[in-house]
Amino acid sequence: MKTTTFFTFILLSTVSSNTVLFAQNDAKKIVKSLKQDFSFIPSGKAFVEGEEVTVQSFFMQNGEITNRQYLVFLNSLKSSGQLEKLKIAQIDTNQWVTPNGFGKAYAEYYHSHPAYLDYPVVNVSHAGALLYCEWLNENMGTVNGLPGVYKFRLPERVEYTRAARGDNPTVNYSWGTNWLRNEEGQIQCNFLQFGSENIHKNEETNKYEVVKLEVDFGALSGSVDIVAPSESYWSNEYGIYNLNGNVAEMIAEDGVAVGGSWQNTGYDVRIESQSTYKQGNPITGFRLVMTWIEAE
Repeated sequence: MKTTTFFTFILLSTVSSNTVLFAQNDAKKIVKSLKQDFSFIPSGKAFVEGEEVTVQSFFMQNGEITNRQYLVFLNSLKSSGQLEKLKIAQIDTNQWVTPNGFGKAYAEYYHSHPAYLDYPVVNVSHAGALLYCEWLNENMGTVNGLPGVYKFRLPERVEYTRAARGDNPTVNYSWGTNWLRNEEGQIQCNFLQFGSENIHKNEETNKYEVVKLEVDFGALSGSVDIVAPSESYWSNEYGIYNLNGNVAEMIAEDGVAVGGSWQNTGYDVRIESQSTYKQGNPITGFRLVMTWIEAE
């Protein structure tokens, strides 16, 4: 089990009360480190909603894009005067605050405090995620000095499924089973858990029902973290973390996220799970795929 993973590089940064300041060369460090932060997914079949699709090989990021990585990107846009792009890419921290006023601590600290630098960035729009890919591609160059160009982008739905399911068409979760616990009884991902106290037997229908429970994530903020680090729990067969639960993940199709989040129940963090979104929010993040384009 992996609870927290730090990248193989250390960003030279100084921290003030709420702001992380990065050196100008850190953008290049991020790009170089990302080349070591991806796992190879071989060509094969993806089984999506009962259909079999052939998928060419690609690299997928081991964890979701983190606050650390995204803040470097924002700082780069600001320092280079790309203010229009900065406006589009900006994190909407107010999305943490619920109608009841909970979540203010997350709004203030989650995207800036050093304790959360290796947690997945959320409250980012699809357009912002695309700008992040564009920024990486402009700064990337060749990989390990070999001819050819690698391109960062958001994954297609079939690529996410291929990485999560591998060659097994019947499993619901990326760890290769249909169960949320392993043989030792340990929970395998970050999701919303209901207990027996939420099960009710309807005497009229003689059926068991889940009692509707209003969940306000902000109520938890005083005692526990609701999001886990980007690389946490266990990796799957390809070395990739959190393909189910934690934060739902954007794909190339705008407004569609896959894999479910910390706010979803176990059924809704399956590989097949899909949700929609209109703007950045606290339950949706993203990770990248990397593909070889052409020799220069």
